[in-house]
Amino acid sequence: MSAPYRIRNPAHGVTDALHSEPPAALPSARARPSGRFSIGVYFAAAEMLALEGHLKPALRAAERGMKLETPEPEAQALYAWLLYRSDRRATAEVSAVVWSHIDRAIARDASCALAHYFKSVLLQRTGQVHEARWHLQRGRELDPDQRAADRALALLDDE
Repeated sequence: MSAPYRIRNPAHGVTDALHSEPPAALPSARARPSGRFSIGVYFAAAEMLALEGHLKPALRAAERGMKLETPEPEAQALYAWLLYRSDRRATAEVSAVVWSHIDRAIARDASCALAHYFKSVLLQRTGQVHEARWHLQRGRELDPDQRAADRALALLDDE
């Protein structure tokens, strides 16, 4: 399953999502005269920024998207992962807010492979190996082509 929030020209989406009023020179700025962007643009920008190692701007883009509407479960799982990555700098624990978002993503769509993959990593990092293995296996069952697994692996931090 590919991300529902992919955008055609990622460079424009990242620029647009990070500036409240996009520069007029961008084609996407002309396409959205109101200056308001869809939640999908914000989450596509968040994922791109996270892949490039820019966690703070990635989290900021995701938070802007979250303010627009309730995200799809896959986007909410990404938000939980970004929160974890930013929290992890201060503490080795997984915060209740992170657990809440990842659990909510799975509750809203139990077939969200990306959420299962991220939850598996969080559980493993907190020593809950049996539960981690279950979520990893569930993610693999839901993601036979391993597209979500590839995305999750790309977003993992190096330890």
